[in-house]
Parts: sequence; structure tokens; C-alpha cells
Amino acid sequence: MRICCAQMDMLPGEPDANFAHAAELVRRAAKAHNPDVILLPETWNTGFAPGKLDAFLADEDGARTKETFSALARELNVNILAGSVANRKNGGLYNTALVFSRKGELLAEYDKTHLFSPMGEDAAFEKGGSLACFTLDGVRCAVIVCYDLRFPELIRTLALPGLD
Repeated sequence: MRICCAQMDMLPGEPDANFAHAAELVRRAAKAHNPDVILLPETWNTGFAPGKLDAFLADEDGARTKETFSALARELNVNILAGSVANRKNGGLYNTALVFSRKGELLAEYDKTHLFSPMGEDAAFEKGGSLACFTLDGVRCAVIVCYDLRFPELIRTLALPGLD
């Protein structure tokens, strides 16, 4: 499986510019590398500044991310892990990863479970309460976000059911 990781400078507090730049990077990666998966960074829509995040800049129930990247996945025939976004839902703010198939289907939605307290992430975001496993091109996968990696039992729990 060929995976492209998009690196981007995010403009804090400017989701319109960040959405345009993320879409441009996805298009560029798809054209230049013909990947199976394109991965965007954590909180690319607002930048990672939990203590300074204006909740009204967050994506409402991931709607804009879902619309934009579902269409791009279909158009470019590529799986997209839309990094994670600051996402306003259920009365709270979450750090949510969204995964789209080549057909534009939303395959998984994962709210980060381990929030990084030294950066104030635990004060800004609600912690997620469920895991996300899915299949991309016949490969069983799961998604975690950043600091989640530091918790081996989370990874073990995801791997036990037979991830590839």
C-alpha cells in the first residue's frame, strides 16, 4: 500500500485557507505519486493550539470535512485519512479523524482518546470513547491520533481482532 503523508503549515484560526491548502496538497499528492492513501496532519483545519482554539472555527459535526474529502476521494480515486480536525459535535469539541474510501464513503470516524495535557488539549477537547477499525483496499486498518501512540494497550486492543 502506497501512502502519502501531506505536511502543511496551518494558519491558526483560518479554516477557509487551511481547507483550500489541504485540498491542494491532496490533489498534488494524488497526481505526483498515485498513492493508495493520502494522510493529512492533526487538526489541520484550525492548527494545533488547544488553549487558543475558538470553538466556532471548528467543523460542525465534520460536515465540511466530509463534503470536501468525500468528493476528493471519489474524484481522485484515492483513500483519504483526513488527518484529524477540530470538530464541534454533541455539545462538545473533539479532535476527530475521518477516513474516506476511494468511492467517497465515510469508513471511520475516530475521536482522539488520549489528550495531551501538557499542551492543554484535555481542557479544550472532549475525549473520545470508541475505537475505529475499517478496511482499505482489502487491508484491515485502524486509526489513532498522535499521543494515542504512547498507550500500547490501545494499540494492542486494536491489533488483536486481526488488523493487517
